[in-house]
Amino acid sequence: MALRRVVRLGADWLPVNLMPEELAGRRSDLTALLEGTGRRLEDVFTTVSPTRRPAGDDMVDRYAAAGADQLLVNLGRRVTVDDVGAALDDLTGAFGLQAPSAG
Repeated sequence: MALRRVVRLGADWLPVNLMPEELAGRRSDLTALLEGTGRRLEDVFTTVSPTRRPAGDDMVDRYAAAGADQLLVNLGRRVTVDDVGAALDDLTGAFGLQAPSAG
């Protein structure tokens, strides 16, 4: 089980294809497994990849509230060096984010 490896190896965690509600439950499981190891849940950097889950405007906020430190998202298409800018613009729009201003 991935959570046991996180505990045994002192690693961070990359759960795949979990909804925010599922992430919150698995974090509770991880908290219990970390007991007595000298590590706390806050010591485990969590990057979530919701791969086949639908994106929504509130997705970032929901994952953050469930304890995700970072999201790894699939752009849903092949991206080349030439069109990465447009793909990232599409991504920010899909998640209701604004690109940082240049400067």
